[in-house]
Amino acid sequence: MSLMRWSTKIACRKSFVSLKKSGTFLLIGLFLFSAFTVSKSYGQEGNHLAAIKFTGLNRFTDAQISRVTGLRVGEGITQAQLGAAADRLANSGAFDHVTFRYSTDKGQLTVEFQLTETPHILPCRFDNFVWFSDQQLDQALRARVPLYAGAIPETGATLEQARAALREMIRANGIPGDVDSIPFAEGMRQGISGFLFSVRNISLPIRTVEFPGAAAISTGDLGGASAQLIGRDFSISGVAAFASGGLVPLYHEHGYLRAKFDRPAGRVLTKSSDGMTQEIGVTLPVSEGPEYYWDKAKWSGNRQFSTAELDHMLGMNPKEIANEQKIEAGLQSIKRTYDKRGFIDSNVHSEVILDDGTRLTTYNVSVLEGIQYHFSQVHFDGVTNQLAQALVKKWQLKPGDIFDITYASDFMKNIAPPTLKDFGILKASFQITPHRDTQKASVDLQIVVH
Repeated sequence: MSLMRWSTKIACRKSFVSLKKSGTFLLIGLFLFSAFTVSKSYGQEGNHLAAIKFTGLNRFTDAQISRVTGLRVGEGITQAQLGAAADRLANSGAFDHVTFRYSTDKGQLTVEFQLTETPHILPCRFDNFVWFSDQQLDQALRARVPLYAGAIPETGATLEQARAALREMIRANGIPGDVDSIPFAEGMRQGISGFLFSVRNISLPIRTVEFPGAAAISTGDLGGASAQLIGRDFSISGVAAFASGGLVPLYHEHGYLRAKFDRPAGRVLTKSSDGMTQEIGVTLPVSEGPEYYWDKAKWSGNRQFSTAELDHMLGMNPKEIANEQKIEAGLQSIKRTYDKRGFIDSNVHSEVILDDGTRLTTYNVSVLEGIQYHFSQVHFDGVTNQLAQALVKKWQLKPGDIFDITYASDFMKNIAPPTLKDFGILKASFQITPHRDTQKASVDLQIVVH
């Protein structure tokens, strides 16, 4: 009986293969996607594969990994085939470390692959496959891509295998175009969350939009608000993003603060003779939830203004429809008032509390006021000294005055233009930068004119 061990360590996009036998050690550096080569002097040819074993599997099954290797029990086996099988496992992207060893006895070979699964497995989404359900797409990929299980490795060959399987699926059904995949993130500050597959090189213009579940807002109003969707190419992600940013606020304006749109769906209405243009009807279900009314705001952290003053600035009355747009405008007005009083570092943060029993909403509002700044001096840059002096003469905010950050923009929009015109500047843009001195609680203001 003979025994051989082969270790593949994947790191920094390179792999190293170590072969050890009879006290001899050989280290070969290979790129991750290079083919493994083994000298015949390290074993005998003409063996038959008696068994394949796998250790270290948690996410994948033995059957899945066996498909990836391409090895079949009972067939003849060579060391080159074992190397190619290890190569396929490494290239799949599903494993951070691949090791295998084998033994031979009377022409029968048993191989054991020792695997370390990568934690970098990402879910898959399907964006505009209007001809198939998600279940059909999922079943097709599970049948054709060994390492697909609703998710695929972040790197490696499995992603391209999934694209190829979807491409084969649409073409087998007479659908033109190609299949693309892009990584997506759930939030602006998050890393890659998954892969989004879509059909490209085909036109899928939206022609109609329906809103099952709509009652509080008329379908006419929803349709009017969705007019800009008409003519756009259909994609689930695109329609969902529009609903979140363009339609949910319409419900929130009427107090339906739990309203949400479910996953949109598309269906083919008509198509051109060559299939390159297929008009789509969109179904965009909505769950409206109850209508909420204003109860009160609970304030904390405020010292400069009393609770009554803040309530007045907010402008909401008890049992009034909880119009989120009006509430947010009131909170922004409070922030501007703080800014005008020199509290330019202030922050107004709100937390919405919904009582489903009474259908009343309460806002917990915390105010971080910070320090009160006073004005020091203003500098005008980007203009001649003569023009800068002329602008300073028009400036009314004096050193030591409470700093009103809104004064600078009002000055440049309403007071400065005639002076700029006198110096031949008919149209100008400007950038305002306050330079804070927290020790002196003062602000030097820099205004750059372009």
